[in-house]
Amino acid sequence: MAVREVDHLLVGGGLAAAACARTLREEGADGTILLVGRESDAPYHRPPLSKGYLRGESDRADALVNPPEWWDENGVELLTRTSVMKLDPAER
Repeated sequence: MAVREVDHLLVGGGLAAAACARTLREEGADGTILLVGRESDAPYHRPPLSKGYLRGESDRADALVNPPEWWDENGVELLTRTSVMKLDPAER
């Protein structure tokens, strides 16, 4: 198991984590931001995916919360297909 230290750890690859990452950067947060999620893709909006994409009316990229380049441009590391097994706040 890899042990990592980051300044801001966001567990879960959904809309809330993506919004948190964006807000951290917009509010001037320094340091590393790591978003970890079990999903195979970057965070996406569920309703557009379930409606337009599945009916063939929109592209898969249209459902993404942030465009693919946003993560690198804003210094946010995105780990997909990854589970957090343990957090140890006492060792922070």
